[in-house]
Amino acid sequence: MAAHVVGQHSPSLHLDSHRRMLGLARETRDWPEAAGQLLRLLLLPLGHLLDRIPLGNLGRSTVGITEPMTPPEPIQLLIDIATLEAQLERLQHQPA
Repeated sequence: MAAHVVGQHSPSLHLDSHRRMLGLARETRDWPEAAGQLLRLLLLPLGHLLDRIPLGNLGRSTVGITEPMTPPEPIQLLIDIATLEAQLERLQHQPA
């Protein structure tokens, strides 16, 4: 879920997170989740074209596709850590 929230504003990362969620749903035979992920994969390009990606949405089929959300605290902590690590990585690779 954290990967979805972090990557949802990049079409390629967003697509990858839903592809992985679909794979997990298929492995666990969670057919309602798999159907929801297929729908999200189909609508994802349109959402990016229209700039209609809801902030913080966790990407599961149990959550409305257009519903903005505040991620649960443990997920937000993972997001914050990933964001800080990415910023640190960028700073380390900047020319002096």
